[in-house]
Amino acid sequence: MTTEGAARSAVAADSDQGDATARIAELREIIERANRLYYEQDAPELADADYDRLFRELVDLEAAAEQRERAEALRDGLIHGVHSLLLARQHSRARGHSTARSLIGQPPPWKDPITEPFPAR
Repeated sequence: MTTEGAARSAVAADSDQGDATARIAELREIIERANRLYYEQDAPELADADYDRLFRELVDLEAAAEQRERAEALRDGLIHGVHSLLLARQHSRARGHSTARSLIGQPPPWKDPITEPFPAR
């Protein structure tokens, strides 16, 4: 995908997210009004089938928004983790240490906790 294509996809995703947010707000208003008319004023405005359809749409949109927020949080957390690891690697190399086995095959100056988790007896 080209940079221009990726930019268009990001703009479309933002637009879709904005549309979903606006639709969620609209559905909440409609449902709150319908509840108020039905329960407080005993003057239902919507048929039960219409109310159920709108309520189901709201639940689906809210679930999709929550899933999208979780995915974005996970992505942001992974990006932060990768950046932290890269910074630690740079810092370690600047101090003359290797974060893994060096390119010439020499072990780092400390024991590897993965391959040597316990001291030999």
